[in-house]
Amino acid sequence: MSRSYYRFPLRTDEPATVTLLHLTPSESGVLVGLHQGVETNAFAVRFNRAVPEVHPVEPPRREMAVPVRSTGLTPPEQVLADVGALLVEMGDDVAGIHPWHFAGILPNETWLFHLGQLATLHQRLTLVRESGVADDERVVERVDQLVEEAQPHAEALSVWIDQATRRLGAVRESVRESTVLELLHALAGDAREDRKARPNPALRRI
Repeated sequence: MSRSYYRFPLRTDEPATVTLLHLTPSESGVLVGLHQGVETNAFAVRFNRAVPEVHPVEPPRREMAVPVRSTGLTPPEQVLADVGALLVEMGDDVAGIHPWHFAGILPNETWLFHLGQLATLHQRLTLVRESGVADDERVVERVDQLVEEAQPHAEALSVWIDQATRRLGAVRESVRESTVLELLHALAGDAREDRKARPNPALRRI
């Protein structure tokens, strides 16, 4: 990924701080961490004398493991995996579009709540899969209950994925169009020309 920390402002952020989302891709998925970001030059920024500089504070306040899409995951976990894949895609995108820029779809706090619930589900079901007693009737019943409770969160994030993907596509198309126009302008060259310097008037100048 070209970057790993992203501004993720929350209403609970203290003055001169902002929450940062840290993405760490791995073979098993992506680790999403929440860090407190501190503005080191907040005073100068207040008087328009500097550009904000935010530095993350270690360790993260919270970390959530997001899996890659694979067989064996429950439907809510598959949605969680799709969110993780989209996060990485957004982080790598040349347009610089990131999920927390889509607050018009879901507020950051709401998006984070849904993501956290699905991450908790995945964490608990991972324990079940590694337990060796996943086929116990009581365990199966509890797993079914957890999956059912997670469904509303999965549905909310499914809607977010659809809308965010469409908006990302529109932004990419806009960036592409701007790039094409800039290139055409550069290829047009200088419109002014000294015709006397042309050895043959029939020759067109590039």
